[in-house]
Amino acid sequence: MVNAMEPCYPIPTHKHLHSQAVRSDKGTRQGLPGQRGETRAHVKASLASAERQGHTSRPPWPARRDKGTRQSLPGQRGETRAHVKASWPARGTRAHVKASLASGETRAHVRPPGQRETRAHVKASLASAERQGHTSKPPWPARRDKGTRQSLPGQRGETRAHVKASLASAERVALTCDGWTSHTTEAYVTITAHLINEEWELVTYVLQTRDMPESHTGHKLAEHLTKALAEWGITEKDPVIVTDNASNMTIAAEKAAFTLHVKCYAHTLNLAAQRALKITAVARLLGRVRRIVDVFRRSTTANHMLKEKQRLLRLPEHKLMTDVVTRWNSVHDMLERFLEQQAAICAALLSSEVRKTEKDLCTLTESDVTTAEVVVSTLKPMKEATQYMSEEKTPTPSSTD
Repeated sequence: MVNAMEPCYPIPTHKHLHSQAVRSDKGTRQGLPGQRGETRAHVKASLASAERQGHTSRPPWPARRDKGTRQSLPGQRGETRAHVKASWPARGTRAHVKASLASGETRAHVRPPGQRETRAHVKASLASAERQGHTSKPPWPARRDKGTRQSLPGQRGETRAHVKASLASAERVALTCDGWTSHTTEAYVTITAHLINEEWELVTYVLQTRDMPESHTGHKLAEHLTKALAEWGITEKDPVIVTDNASNMTIAAEKAAFTLHVKCYAHTLNLAAQRALKITAVARLLGRVRRIVDVFRRSTTANHMLKEKQRLLRLPEHKLMTDVVTRWNSVHDMLERFLEQQAAICAALLSSEVRKTEKDLCTLTESDVTTAEVVVSTLKPMKEATQYMSEEKTPTPSSTD
């Protein structure tokens, strides 16, 4: 029940609210266009009044510049084009260069007419700066080849004198000599001196490396050795010489009158191993291993499959190795690596991807694997002995007293 003392407010219905919203929207649509026209007219009248009163202040919005830009750019373009044409060499430059080249002039004289002699200009500027006492260095680095050519002969003389003094103070001297061929198929002969100084340190000096294009006969090598002994003043020290087991080295040592000729022990071990590898079972094994290794070295598909199998079997991702006749212990390294990767090699050879691209694939039998293990175990002590005898800081030619 409503209290008679409280005022009563009408409660608007949904229909009433809708009619109010419609009326408000209608008034907005009718009022906005008129207000826009009044505002526009008011701004124009304000601007006109300001111009009549002489006010020159700029409006708060930026002025349009496209009209002025369109008028000024063509003129600026023409001025720039004329400036570039004026600074460019004459149109006869190309013809001038052709004519100069045809007449046989040097490159220094073949320059278009009107261009400044840059090199001569720089030289003249530097000379002028020196006359005026300017000693500041130029910003570019100085050429060092001239200094190198001047300093190297002096260093060579000092080094040569030091080596000669060291050889003269040594009680005994041992020499090593060997011939070798470079990657460019050029033959050389190197002679190295070994001695123990007063501090009981093993010292090594490369006395000479001379090219020897002629045949490496014993007589030619003996001439090289005799000249080297006389050049370094060690003939009277009765040096010992160490060479490999080649027949030409044996003849050279005899012709050069060496009282003691020691054959290289490491080379002797290598020759013994090479002879043992010619046994039928071992030679057959090495032939099969070389064929398998060759597949993975020349086939990208096989090599890719080998890497996948190595990752799958969690084996070291090592490349397969092949033996080289002139490299000592290379047979041991090849077989040892093959046995390490045997599981990955078999899995890669049995894959369909490799069988599609490669034909006449061969694998090792159980007997071949057993033979490979025996060969590796036999060659391992020989490899260790070879490495020990090849140490540079160990005096191996002990028969020098």
